[in-house]
Amino acid sequence: MRAADPRSADERSADLYERDGTGPADPLDGGWLSAEDLEVGRRRVRRRLLWFSAPVVLLVLLIAAKLLSLPLFGGQAVDAWERQDANGLGGAADRLGVVNVVEPYKAHLAAGDAQVLRANWESARTEFTRALELVGGGVNDCPVRVNLVLSIEKRGDELTGQGRAADARPLYAEAQRVVGEAPPDCFADPRQAQDSGQQLRQAQDRLQDKQQAPPSSPPSAQPTPPPSGAPSPGTPSPGPGTPSGTPTPAPGTDPRQQELEQRQRDAAQDRAPGGPRDDRSTMDAPPPGAKQW
Repeated sequence: MRAADPRSADERSADLYERDGTGPADPLDGGWLSAEDLEVGRRRVRRRLLWFSAPVVLLVLLIAAKLLSLPLFGGQAVDAWERQDANGLGGAADRLGVVNVVEPYKAHLAAGDAQVLRANWESARTEFTRALELVGGGVNDCPVRVNLVLSIEKRGDELTGQGRAADARPLYAEAQRVVGEAPPDCFADPRQAQDSGQQLRQAQDRLQDKQQAPPSSPPSAQPTPPPSGAPSPGTPSPGPGTPSGTPTPAPGTDPRQQELEQRQRDAAQDRAPGGPRDDRSTMDAPPPGAKQW
């Protein structure tokens, strides 16, 4: 009769499982396992599997949480843009950029839009350049490229307005190069041709004109103010029977009362046959939330 093994069940199980990693040893080698030994071995294997799989499970959970948060933060960025809220848009861009391995370009695109709202064209250009590097071509390349071209053009216009046309010309040339590197889909794809493609073509025409424009002339001298009583340029001369100059209100007369009486006289004249009419047209106000560029 074989003597009992003085080792504990855990020790016997570990010895047998660690010999070759396949399970119980050959019975002829004295490797018989009791039911208790087998159960202990199974528990050890399960614990090891749990420890090895825990990092993978944690990574999957983090990726799932990030995927679920992208639409939320993207919606916040769109809402902030429509409200023209630069700080809100910048915050949404920061949240989009946290561990964004799915669409990392969107964080830089939103950050560039925030700089656009601040009229910081150089910073916007930097963010859009990074977004274009990360977008990896395809259909998404077109709107990112449009934003980059417009930010470079705006920076050039800013320098031109400061009398630095020579510094602006290289920027216009760079913007033209970015337009020229646009993928064919920006112009051939019907979904892009009417939006991004059209904007790129229009920007190309503007940039060409700005590069060919002569250097800006120094500001002209201010016109000498006309002598007292003479009409200023753009002001109609008084007609026959109309006293020149502005009548001086009588002492004690309320100016608001005079204005009301003048409006009543004008209204009566407009209602009369052949009376003067105001045919001036007014410009439509820009729609709410329209882009500043």
